[in-house]
Amino acid sequence: YEAALLDRGCQIFHWPKPGENCGKYLKNLVNLMKKEEYCGVHAHNMFGCGLCMLAGRLAGVPLRIAHAHSELRQGGFCRRVYETAMACLIRRFATHRLACSAESGRRLFGVSQWRTVPNGIRREDFVFTPAGRARIRRELGLNQAVVIGHAGHLNPVKNQKYLLELLPKLRKYGDFRLLFLGDGPDREMLSERILKLNLKEFVILYGNVEEMAPFYSAMDIFCLPSLYEGMPLALLEARCSGLPCFVSEHIRYRDAGIKALPLSDPDAWVAELSAIEGRIPGQVPDIRETLAPIYEIYGGNSP
Repeated sequence: YEAALLDRGCQIFHWPKPGENCGKYLKNLVNLMKKEEYCGVHAHNMFGCGLCMLAGRLAGVPLRIAHAHSELRQGGFCRRVYETAMACLIRRFATHRLACSAESGRRLFGVSQWRTVPNGIRREDFVFTPAGRARIRRELGLNQAVVIGHAGHLNPVKNQKYLLELLPKLRKYGDFRLLFLGDGPDREMLSERILKLNLKEFVILYGNVEEMAPFYSAMDIFCLPSLYEGMPLALLEARCSGLPCFVSEHIRYRDAGIKALPLSDPDAWVAELSAIEGRIPGQVPDIRETLAPIYEIYGGNSP
């Protein structure tokens, strides 16, 4: 998103990651906040919020918001020590605590109080359109295939490989295809797996796209077999387009068109996906509504 941000007049600063040089990271943050005289810092990097809250306090920033987005748990003694230290900094220096879901809030803040602010989208940007469906399916040569879609970063957490393993079984029930939107470090691994499973004709690794709506319209089913998630925006977008959605048990967001399935039972996925018929209208949170409490905290009015 860097080019788009620069085009909108934003400034971007490239610094070492906290794990590479924690002291320099903290010093850079404090100096920047003092120089630019920030009135608020709003951090979204889970336990890394602790350093941001400390930097804000050292720089005299009056508004310091820690925002939770994930319920990921990582093991190891060093990791637990790090999380304990960061949690203490958040409790001590954050003026506000927000979470996109109850699960992510409990993960970051424990028993401390927080406010749940669900993720939202501009609903009108993701409605189903027959014209968009026809165009994308024609361009990709999908014809009458049943298209299972996925949108997200190609990395181990998103678990796209799971869908590749399901596809040979699904194809016994019809012309099922996979359409992956997004890019990431697992692209090469997925490409190799596609070849090994002889699925080259039936899987599309499309890459990143700017206009998502017509691609959602072209899909018939949406799947997120993630190992962990908070409240995925892609899931909201897919439901806004009316796609029936199947997610792993690790994704907590639900509505009538979303069904959670255990990753330990691939046969259950095959049975459910092969039986789906038609779109299921969905009503997801609109970003202009979900932003209202944030703008209230900021001290202004929601646009």
